[in-house]
Amino acid sequence: MSNDQTCHGIKGDLEFVTHKGATHRRRQYELSHRARIWFYVRDGSVLLIDVRTHHPNATK
Repeated sequence: MSNDQTCHGIKGDLEFVTHKGATHRRRQYELSHRARIWFYVRDGSVLLIDVRTHHPNATK
Protein backbone atom coordinates (compact mmCIF):
# COMPACT_ATOMS: atom_id res chain seq x y z
CA MET A 1 0.00 0.00 0.00
CA SER A 2 1.47 3.34 -1.00
CA ASN A 3 1.69 6.49 1.10
CA ASP A 4 0.31 9.90 0.23
CA GLN A 5 -0.57 13.02 2.20
CA THR A 6 -3.90 11.67 3.44
CA CYS A 7 -3.15 7.95 3.91
CA HIS A 8 0.09 6.74 5.41
CA GLY A 9 1.68 4.46 7.96
CA ILE A 10 2.06 5.48 11.59
CA LYS A 11 5.62 5.68 12.92
CA GLY A 12 7.27 4.79 16.20
CA ASP A 13 5.67 2.66 18.90
CA LEU A 14 2.30 2.78 17.12
CA GLU A 15 3.60 1.48 13.76
CA PHE A 16 2.39 -2.10 14.27
CA VAL A 17 -0.71 -3.72 15.73
CA THR A 18 -0.98 -7.38 16.74
CA HIS A 19 -4.27 -9.22 16.35
CA LYS A 20 -4.76 -12.95 16.96
CA GLY A 21 -1.00 -13.51 16.99
CA ALA A 22 -0.31 -11.78 13.66
CA THR A 23 1.41 -8.40 13.37
CA HIS A 24 0.13 -5.81 10.89
CA ARG A 25 1.28 -2.34 9.88
CA ARG A 26 -1.07 0.28 11.32
CA ARG A 27 -2.13 2.99 8.88
CA GLN A 28 -3.83 6.35 9.22
CA TYR A 29 -6.28 8.07 6.90
CA GLU A 30 -6.57 11.82 7.50
CA LEU A 31 -9.99 13.35 6.95
CA SER A 32 -10.94 17.02 6.94
CA HIS A 33 -10.79 19.05 10.15
CA ARG A 34 -7.97 16.83 11.53
CA ALA A 35 -10.18 13.74 11.94
CA ARG A 36 -8.35 10.39 11.68
CA ILE A 37 -9.18 6.76 10.92
CA TRP A 38 -6.65 4.15 12.09
CA PHE A 39 -6.78 0.78 10.36
CA TYR A 40 -4.84 -2.19 9.08
CA VAL A 41 -5.29 -4.54 6.14
CA ARG A 42 -5.52 -8.32 6.63
CA ASP A 43 -6.21 -10.80 3.86
CA GLY A 44 -7.70 -8.11 1.61
CA SER A 45 -9.99 -6.73 4.33
CA VAL A 46 -9.69 -3.34 6.02
CA LEU A 47 -10.07 -3.57 9.80
CA LEU A 48 -10.79 -0.35 11.70
CA ILE A 49 -8.87 0.23 14.91
CA ASP A 50 -9.97 3.71 15.88
CA VAL A 51 -11.94 6.67 14.49
CA ARG A 52 -11.39 10.13 15.94
CA THR A 53 -12.88 13.53 15.19
CA HIS A 54 -9.59 15.22 16.09
CA HIS A 55 -5.84 14.66 15.79
CA PRO A 56 -4.90 11.79 18.19
CA ASN A 57 -2.52 12.93 20.95
CA ALA A 58 -0.56 9.67 20.61
CA THR A 59 0.92 10.78 17.27
CA LYS A 60 1.77 14.40 18.15
